[in-house]
Amino acid sequence: MTPLYSYIPLIYPDEVEKMIGIAEMFSALGFLFGPMLGSVFFSIGGYTLPFIVIGSLALLIIPIIGYQFHKQNNLKKIADESNHKLIVNDSILVKHNYNII
Repeated sequence: MTPLYSYIPLIYPDEVEKMIGIAEMFSALGFLFGPMLGSVFFSIGGYTLPFIVIGSLALLIIPIIGYQFHKQNNLKKIADESNHKLIVNDSILVKHNYNII
């Protein structure tokens, strides 16, 4: 969860508090329902079923995460191009800070 809290302001600079609240909500839901679902999976399939289910879900999420990172990288390229237009405008150099990740 800690890397998520440092990444939220970069993605949502105008809605930081709202997005951190949503992240906290889903974290609390995970702590609430995780043991319950784990015990259900344990009672159905024994010791290995909870690991198989969570591992399968993690593998299914990999393409979604890859797509989001690719989308974020494209947004960074667009922002960098617009920043270059801001820096040199009619031969006047404008001081600009590159804080886009």
